[in-house]
Amino acid sequence: MCEQVDKLDYLSQAVAENAVVLHKLSAPDCTTIAAYPCHDHWHIGHDGLTPEARELAAACKAEHPFYAPFRRRMHRKKAHA
Repeated sequence: MCEQVDKLDYLSQAVAENAVVLHKLSAPDCTTIAAYPCHDHWHIGHDGLTPEARELAAACKAEHPFYAPFRRRMHRKKAHA
């Protein structure tokens, strides 16, 4: 069981690395994000090993907050006759 409930689970390394690429497109100054394995799935996150990297990660996270996907209606409204 994954303890990182605030992170999205990616089912494969390729999908997680694709998410990293998309993040880098939206935040070109962000150089500390990477994909990493967790049990049978993957996550992405900022590498905060140094104080400078933690500061960059915090700034990036504040600038690009994560919003959980919302449920969309999968049906159209019926037209009134």
